[in-house]
Amino acid sequence: MDELIQNTLKTFDVPGMSVGVIKDGKMIYSKGFGVRSLTTKQPMDDTTLVGIASNSKAFTCVALAILADEGKLNWDDKVSKYIPEFQMYDPYVSQNVTIKDLITHRAGLRFGTGRFDVFSRRWKSYGE
Repeated sequence: MDELIQNTLKTFDVPGMSVGVIKDGKMIYSKGFGVRSLTTKQPMDDTTLVGIASNSKAFTCVALAILADEGKLNWDDKVSKYIPEFQMYDPYVSQNVTIKDLITHRAGLRFGTGRFDVFSRRWKSYGE
């Protein structure tokens, strides 16, 4: 696996990455590669935190799809069924917005909503 990851760093021209593999609920591989900062040259390790940007949207959608396939939720379920304290700009919307509404971006949320002010600061490598 180490060789594959080193080749990936070169192919995608990225300075570093952390990789973890979990199987049956147990960490079976955990390692850092490259550097976390081109400025400080601090190495990546298996505990380095990095921003994953929009990848979290895909992870969330896949997790929801698995739950839907297992019959544990329906795409048309209201978000408030699972998160009773969920609130938007309007009480009616808060009570009626569905999971499908959120993942298809049709709930009326503005760009950056819920991202804890990520876009108001300049990104710097963690560790600088």
